[in-house]
Amino acid sequence: MTKEISMRTIYADFNDFAKDGTLPLTCSGSIKSIISLDTPLTDGEEVILTDGDLIVIAQVFRLTNGTWEGRSNWKFTEGSML
Repeated sequence: MTKEISMRTIYADFNDFAKDGTLPLTCSGSIKSIISLDTPLTDGEEVILTDGDLIVIAQVFRLTNGTWEGRSNWKFTEGSML
């Protein structure tokens, strides 16, 4: 029996990587995705980040300034895995 994994999906702008390899989730698409979630994100939660073409599983963390960032090994998949 396989276990079905259900992760929430958040839009990400993969052109916005920080120098330390983290991905700020501060673009308007990311903010809209986060606001529209039924329940708030939790620190360390695994989510699917996508720009509509690329897909990656990442963990999200809330920063002291109230914004979120994604952290991952950044092994991308193209297409839909949803």
